[in-house]
Amino acid sequence: MGLKYNKILDTIRFPLKVWLTSVLLSPILYLLIINLGGYRDHYAALFNAWGFYAVAVVIGGLVSIPNWLLLWVCYYFVNKTKWALLTKKLALCAFSVLLTVLLFRWNFSELDSISRGDYITAISYMVTVAVGCLVYKVDTVSPHRQL
Repeated sequence: MGLKYNKILDTIRFPLKVWLTSVLLSPILYLLIINLGGYRDHYAALFNAWGFYAVAVVIGGLVSIPNWLLLWVCYYFVNKTKWALLTKKLALCAFSVLLTVLLFRWNFSELDSISRGDYITAISYMVTVAVGCLVYKVDTVSPHRQL
């Protein structure tokens, strides 16, 4: 039982870090972009910064759970390959950004027009997902290693 649990922990750590980084830092990046760019946006105007952050983390976290789970599956299979570490990281980064694009595309599909704030939100999530994939350590040993 303990060995199986350790294998699950080995494969969940990287996707969880990337997902949490995206959920926790994307709203901050969004606020920085709109404040430094001088934009006034309907999302941030509804709340003070802490209120916006709390709502963005909750909504972003809930809506992106499927992306986290799919990244976990992708990480599991990519980590079984014998690819070089950089290749693994780039593949995971590309997959994560693609998942983020698909998530926002799905969320924006019902809108008549997409606001600047929507684009900034999507870009904030894509940047933090990409940075997380490139910064966090990817195991170089297959999760199916024999002990």
